[in-house]
Amino acid sequence: MSWQGYLLLFPISVPLGLLVVPALSTSSTWLLGLAVAVVAYAVTGLILWLASVTVLRRRAVDPAPVWLVVVVGGLAWASRSAVFALALQRAGLPSDTSAVQRLIVGFLLGALLVPGIAWVLATLNDFQRERERLLSDLVRRELAAEGSATYLQVMREDLLDRVSTRMHQEAAPHEGEGDRSGDAPGAAMERQLADLERAVRKISHELADSTWGQARAKTRITVTMISVAVSRRPFTLWPLLPYLVVCYLFVARLMPPSAALVVALAAVAWAAAVALLGEAVGRRWAGPSGLRFGVFVLLLLLSGPVAEIGHLVTGASTSMGANLVIAVSASVTVVMVAGGLAHALNVSEAAVLADLEASISDAEVRAGARAREEARLQREIAIHLHGTVAANVTAATMRLRQAIDEGDVLIAKAAYAEACQLLDSDLRTTMLAEQSDLSALIRELAESWDGIADVRATITGEQGLPPSTVRDIVSVITEAVSNAVRHARATRVDVLVAVSSTVIDIEVVDDGNAMGAAGRGLGSSLFDHVSPGDWERSANPSGGTSVRLHVRR
Repeated sequence: MSWQGYLLLFPISVPLGLLVVPALSTSSTWLLGLAVAVVAYAVTGLILWLASVTVLRRRAVDPAPVWLVVVVGGLAWASRSAVFALALQRAGLPSDTSAVQRLIVGFLLGALLVPGIAWVLATLNDFQRERERLLSDLVRRELAAEGSATYLQVMREDLLDRVSTRMHQEAAPHEGEGDRSGDAPGAAMERQLADLERAVRKISHELADSTWGQARAKTRITVTMISVAVSRRPFTLWPLLPYLVVCYLFVARLMPPSAALVVALAAVAWAAAVALLGEAVGRRWAGPSGLRFGVFVLLLLLSGPVAEIGHLVTGASTSMGANLVIAVSASVTVVMVAGGLAHALNVSEAAVLADLEASISDAEVRAGARAREEARLQREIAIHLHGTVAANVTAATMRLRQAIDEGDVLIAKAAYAEACQLLDSDLRTTMLAEQSDLSALIRELAESWDGIADVRATITGEQGLPPSTVRDIVSVITEAVSNAVRHARATRVDVLVAVSSTVIDIEVVDDGNAMGAAGRGLGSSLFDHVSPGDWERSANPSGGTSVRLHVRR
């Protein structure tokens, strides 16, 4: 039971408590009744929470059996009934039923409501996930369509041009500072490289923040979608059977058993008739769905007056009372609407799937394709900037610092020119290149750190990997090596890559300072993207840090 479901039941629990406990609904006691109802429901929430962290704590990965949810729901609502019984006793107010009867009815009510609401919410989540899956399939087809290729290529080049322009703009205020006189030797060059590195990392983080946000965006289920689904399959009958039992036991506290049976049967029979009529009309009438459903909800609300008529037919000398009539009407309506909602959104039914797919418009597919492809492109550029470009700038900056410390002007100028050339290089040409030679790319990566750290790579089992996979592998290795040299001050980094038919194992081991738990950043997001839930960073017993990733092919 989620907090969402718990809050949904709040407007049912509190009024119900006031309606069915006459001693707490008078003009002089309603305020006390309201307080008792709120406290009672808070106790219910406490029981549900305790269950969620104990017997139901693994429900997200290992669904709990239905009987356990029924028992938890029953105990939670029995505790609610116990609070009412205790409050009546402490306040010296008369009770319309015994404490045992109250507990039994409370247990049955919770055993029906808690699993029922959980089922409705699970069905709604399944409905949304299924729509996301259908939309993803349609988007993939759209992206694979020949007509989309040219447009997407133009969008890719335009995005790369914009990022390149932005990089030049960020670094422009400091161009030429390398020749400024009056500074200590190399100080201006070092300052410009620091500014360039900050600009690259700033742009990469901005791109990453937006792209991963877009990737996590979900399809929105609108009220219109739900109303259309519900109008075609508005109700189902099976919730009426458990409701009949609960209603009978509930009403039997206040009247003879025979009269209680008539009341329960009358309410259920009326609800069943409305449900059957609603199903028939939903299949045949294509009128306004919201208005049609509203009409049938109003008819369901008449179940209380119908039960009152049934009660009077038995020859009862007194009426059920307004509170009980309202309670029956409200409870029947809630049960039928909730059951109908889950029935209408049940994706295991072919008709629901057909309606769900029909709800996805061509415009939504095209918009989804554009958004998804742009997010993918931004992610690739962010990774390239944060990894390859930023790492090379870092390496050049560290070589510049070494050369300055050693007084080697020629090497200092060469390192400065190397870093500036990265900014002048055509980002579009670099990113659009389809490179699949993993060994060559990692060798280039190792050479970029010459003079700073000894980077050695061992690759086994390389077998014609696609360019996208090679790009991902090089990206995570670049990130891991850069972190080892920049943050852990490593002088030796060993890169091990083992390629098999199903998985690519990557291990990057350094001899630097053991890195503690790092905060979440672009690097962690990159690892999550390439190796979701299957990577780790740990300290080595002999010093240094190891990063291990398993990339599924």
